[in-house]
Amino acid sequence: MGWIKDLWSFKKNPFSIRELSNSDELQKLFVDRKKEVKPLKNTFTGCEGGVVCGISGVRGCGKSTVLNKVLDEIKQENGLIIKVKASGTYAELDFLQKLLTDMCDQIEIQDLPEKVVEEVIRLKTNLLYTEKVAEGRGSEASIRASIKASILSFFSSEIGSEIKEKITKNVERQIKPYSKSTLSREILQFLSFLRSETKFDYIVVGIDETDKCRFDVAEKLLDSIKALLGTEHCHFVFVGTLQFHKNFAQAFKGLEEEATLASIFEDIVLITLFSNQEIVDIINKRLSYYSIGDKPKKPFSSEAMQVILELANGNPKQAMRLCSQGFMYFGDKGKEISPADLVEYFESKNYIQDLTRTEKEYVNVVKKLGEVSAISKKLFEELAKKGIKHKRKQYRVHLERLVNKRYLKKTISEKEQVVYMPSELCKHIS
Repeated sequence: MGWIKDLWSFKKNPFSIRELSNSDELQKLFVDRKKEVKPLKNTFTGCEGGVVCGISGVRGCGKSTVLNKVLDEIKQENGLIIKVKASGTYAELDFLQKLLTDMCDQIEIQDLPEKVVEEVIRLKTNLLYTEKVAEGRGSEASIRASIKASILSFFSSEIGSEIKEKITKNVERQIKPYSKSTLSREILQFLSFLRSETKFDYIVVGIDETDKCRFDVAEKLLDSIKALLGTEHCHFVFVGTLQFHKNFAQAFKGLEEEATLASIFEDIVLITLFSNQEIVDIINKRLSYYSIGDKPKKPFSSEAMQVILELANGNPKQAMRLCSQGFMYFGDKGKEISPADLVEYFESKNYIQDLTRTEKEYVNVVKKLGEVSAISKKLFEELAKKGIKHKRKQYRVHLERLVNKRYLKKTISEKEQVVYMPSELCKHIS
């Protein structure tokens, strides 16, 4: 990382794509989303009963960062926050075990009463020596018998009965047979215990990355913790796509989809994509935050930044990814990065969509004319010279496709007519 500090005076790469998590980053780098953060925070801090909320949006739009901001503000107001990532291949029992493990791991026990410390230690010890079992006492008994036999097999058959008895007692003491019901009961009891033995005003559990979990059916996740959702003074927030929340709601049978969503979730906050100006604000905040000097250097020219904005299309994580990759490839030269360099590099990385032959001709004509409408005679004539003729409505279809691929941008002219013009990306395409 020497050249980042020597050539650009940054503490480290300012374009990391990881979510904002610590309090200092959330305070100084978080771009204003009051409409999303404030109602979530107030919902949790203003209700005593168990509240369930959702945070929805496309991948990369900033859902996890919004969750972290909400949890951080609640923590500042004497709340206990627990964050669990659901991404992976967890079965229901595995997820419950992870939930209890994360609860124990994230509690800062040094400032808590001795009773709470002892309970955390007990739970963590049990979780270390856990065997998954099916529901029912018969299953637990067979598991225990199998474990005892396995341990005893390590010793000689000549060992005395006294040694065998000690081994048996030790196994009984250490092996905790967890089924779905016993784990749910442990979590409920632990939440109630925390409420009674600590001074936390509320407990909020954030379950993130539900859109990345690989459950066969999304409802399984909800089903595994359904019994926990009404816990007094304990609230849950699920982060994922809207489709996940809809699948989630289907675990509660007997209601229509919208009614079911409303019956489970107090609120589902939709995280929208950013405007270009908001993404520029994010980037500028990061440059200032990681700069060693008072005046941070800008690695990208304004035209190069326009290329990044057009390719990101309002997605902050994609914008950071493009900035990071461009910076890491060209930044060691110590010079402002040009749009032509970026376009060539992004083409090689397949970040720029390919054009059909007809689309290439459209792009060349629009670049030549500077601005066209879907009913422009000049557009028809120039395309006709290249052998392209089709029904009038098809001209708009092709122009809209090029807008979606970021080669053209659409705006309203002074005559209140929809017009198309080359994007910054288009200007530098070979």
